[in-house]
Amino acid sequence: MFRKRIVLCSLASIAALALALCVAPLKAQTIALDVTAAANATAAPLPKEAQAAISAFQEEQRKIYAEAEAKLVPARKALSERLEAVAAKLDAAGEDQLAAHVRSKRAEYTSGLDAKDPLPQTQNLLAHKDRIGQSLYFKITGRTTGSVWGSGPYTNDSDLATAAVHAGAIKDGETAVIKVTLSANENAYKGSKQNGVTTSDWGPFQQGSFKVEKDK
Repeated sequence: MFRKRIVLCSLASIAALALALCVAPLKAQTIALDVTAAANATAAPLPKEAQAAISAFQEEQRKIYAEAEAKLVPARKALSERLEAVAAKLDAAGEDQLAAHVRSKRAEYTSGLDAKDPLPQTQNLLAHKDRIGQSLYFKITGRTTGSVWGSGPYTNDSDLATAAVHAGAIKDGETAVIKVTLSANENAYKGSKQNGVTTSDWGPFQQGSFKVEKDK
């Protein structure tokens, strides 16, 4: 009797395991379908009324950021002068390393405001995304190998040197100072092909945009 119970229990366990193995893929498939449905719902276009409300907000956001950044420009220049004066005193005192550190901070806050004091080459503009409405100058070497989204404005994660070639602000392999103007998010970015660079399309991007042109 005891052995029969063991056999029966074993058979029951095997049956339960087999059922679980059959049901598990069905559950996984159901979950996958649910996730896909949710993703499709998220990707669905917004109603015109909702999109209009978002566009109106983004336009207001651009204006506010631009006004705020415009007020900061003279403050940045004043900070630049003060920090350079501090660095000069440190130079005179023989504190070269400390002077270099002060100038590094000066560059972090104030460099790039004019073509005579350009920022060094950077891969993208994500570090400057909050300076909406401001124009910055960069000394870069053009290239055609980076990834770029949009046709001006470009997304802030686009490769700056490649976007500059696409915009005609610089040639491939050329080193020069360019002017970049930062702006807020766009609802869509349209790619194009020009100056030997092909850029890609992209939808809404929440990290800001930029336009690039030659230093005049």
